[in-house]
Amino acid sequence: MDKERLEQMMLRLQMAVNEIARGEGMEIKLSEPDHVFAGDNNTYKVNMTITDVDPIKQREYEAMCKKVGFTQNVIGMSFTQNGSLYRIVNIKTRNRKYPVIASSRLGGLYKFSAETVKLRLGGDKLINRNANLDKLLP
Repeated sequence: MDKERLEQMMLRLQMAVNEIARGEGMEIKLSEPDHVFAGDNNTYKVNMTITDVDPIKQREYEAMCKKVGFTQNVIGMSFTQNGSLYRIVNIKTRNRKYPVIASSRLGGLYKFSAETVKLRLGGDKLINRNANLDKLLP
C-alpha cells in the first residue's frame, strides 16, 4: 500500500468517526503514525473525549469528587506530575488511598491520591475558579 492511498483511507476513516462522534456527543481523533511510513504495517491511536455530559451524570461526577475531598468536579482537568501531563478520567470512591485515576499522554492509567492532585491543580481556590469559568464559558 502506498502512502497516498493510506492517507486517503485515514481521511475517509476520520470522516466516518466524526459522524459517529457527533451522534454520541464525543470528540474522536485519529493520531498520526508514531513512525515513518512502513508500507504494510502502520499503527494509529484513537483518542476519545466526551464533550456533552448530561446533567444527571454531571451531578454524579461532582458527588464522587466531593466524596474524596474535592470541592468541584475535577474529571477532565489536567495536571503535571514529574514532568508528565495527566488528565483525570475517573474517581474510584472505594479506593481510599489513591481514588483519582488519570491517563497520561501515552495512554496509560495511573492512580493518584486526592491530596497530590489537589496540590498539582493549584488548590481548592484555583479548582473552584476553573470550574466556575467552565460553567460560564460554554
